[in-house]
Amino acid sequence: RSIGNYAFKGCTGLTEIVFTEGLQTIGNSAFQNCTGLLNVTLPNALKSLGEYVFSGCTGLKSVTNVASLGSYAFQGCTNLSEITFSENLRSIAAYAFHNCAALTEIHFTENLVSIEMGAFQNCIGLAQLTLPNSLQTIGDSAFRSCTDLTGGLTIPASVTSIGAYAFQDCYSAGFKDEVEQIRSATARSSVFVD
Repeated sequence: RSIGNYAFKGCTGLTEIVFTEGLQTIGNSAFQNCTGLLNVTLPNALKSLGEYVFSGCTGLKSVTNVASLGSYAFQGCTNLSEITFSENLRSIAAYAFHNCAALTEIHFTENLVSIEMGAFQNCIGLAQLTLPNSLQTIGDSAFRSCTDLTGGLTIPASVTSIGAYAFQDCYSAGFKDEVEQIRSATARSSVFVD
């Protein structure tokens, strides 16, 4: 039912993992720096995904059925281009996808309530962003330095808190105009500093 902390850390030759459906917990750094991993499908029963669990898995391209996230879970997965979130996911933990440069688009589910500090910071390939109507909190630096974001940005009416520097250095044409309009309507001007 569980995989312990650091269980497969640094197993660079590991290319595939088949999880059983009874698995409920994957511990901290369990697959950290397994650079040979290409794709991961998480089991439906999974309740807890530890901190740094797949951090530094530079070969990882896709992750499916993400229902739980620890801080830094996929940080530095530079080739990760596709994420599928489970309907059960309510929060994206701090720095969960920090420095995932290959991410170009994210499809959030309508049950997501919070995006924590630095969750998508430095995702320089991220071009499209549509926030769900269930979202309440955007943490500090959540999308900081996502320099390729283009098009408009609509902050859902459900959002009650936007952290400092949440969209700092998101300065692509079109996106910056939307940011300027939101900056003028919010009391926290540091949200969109560039």
